[in-house]
Amino acid sequence: MKKEIYTLPNLFTFSNMLCGFFALMCVTTHRYNFAALLILAGMVFDFLDGYASWRLDTQSEFGKRLDSFADLITFGLAPVVIIFAANFKSYGFIYKFSLLIYFIAISYRLIRYSLRNNNNIFQGLPATFSGGFIAFIFLGFPSFFTKPWSFLFFVMLAFLSISSIPYKKIVIKKNSAALLIMLILIILYIVFKEYLILSLFVLYLLSGFIYAFYSRTKLTWR
Repeated sequence: MKKEIYTLPNLFTFSNMLCGFFALMCVTTHRYNFAALLILAGMVFDFLDGYASWRLDTQSEFGKRLDSFADLITFGLAPVVIIFAANFKSYGFIYKFSLLIYFIAISYRLIRYSLRNNNNIFQGLPATFSGGFIAFIFLGFPSFFTKPWSFLFFVMLAFLSISSIPYKKIVIKKNSAALLIMLILIILYIVFKEYLILSLFVLYLLSGFIYAFYSRTKLTWR
């Protein structure tokens, strides 16, 4: 039974890693949109990994380090390679350097995560969110990355990743709540399409600042 408990979350982690690997393979055949979709699929497997670990009430050191390595491939390396390959001719030195800064920041973020005990709070923006945000913007708003100032987007994600800003883990603990939230999101997506998903990414990005402000205010009033 114990072996089965550890196998299921790791199976989802390996699936996440394979999404990143195949995303990189798609770049070699110029299928950039499909590569970005694989990164979003990796987000789903990363969520399932966390959900399975919570549901089975277990987390191994092996699984924790495997998860960081998978995230580095899918949400650190793959987004950088996609953006670099899709718009290579339009890049200057600063743009290329911003991609390097992003990759280094994600690497540092994941190493820091694997060495610490993390409960329900992430220290810094999660790598899963950063990579998924890049993939979504690439699919929904592809012209964004052609802007000369868009390199600041990668710098911002890099800074938030290595910061100490707290971000809550998204964990749905009841199946009924999960189904209700999924239904609401599907209806809203039909109406607002990609702008709904964009707003969700932005809201989670801002949630770290809101949570930090709330925590400090709470301590002040004690």
